[in-house]
Amino acid sequence: MNRSVAAIVVRCGTVLLARRKPGGAIGGCWEFPGGKVDGAETAPQAVRRELHEELGVRCHVDAEVARAAFQNGPEHYLLQAYEVTLCSARFRLSEHETVRWTPWSEVETLDLADSDRALLPQLLTRYGRQP
Repeated sequence: MNRSVAAIVVRCGTVLLARRKPGGAIGGCWEFPGGKVDGAETAPQAVRRELHEELGVRCHVDAEVARAAFQNGPEHYLLQAYEVTLCSARFRLSEHETVRWTPWSEVETLDLADSDRALLPQLLTRYGRQP
């Protein structure tokens, strides 16, 4: 099974979401920043690498807070979400057109990538309203 990671960055009752640039399977969708785990990389290493590559930020990776299985075409994935603390909030976007601090009450209303939407029941129980 392939592995992917998502960064859950929480600030004052909001969570950081990023909207993908147009094009591709999830172009224009909102997502928790993250991506695929490469080779022998650990999930926390992948979170740090992905946030540096995609958002230009360094971070501290804390505990795993949710996980979900999803399928992308014929490929099966395990998506692990980690709580993350940013070392800086000065973003340099490469894969996304924008980022936004989103109240937990609004996350469900956005066009969220299906893989990340699978994390919502666990995340809303932990951080937001009860699903």
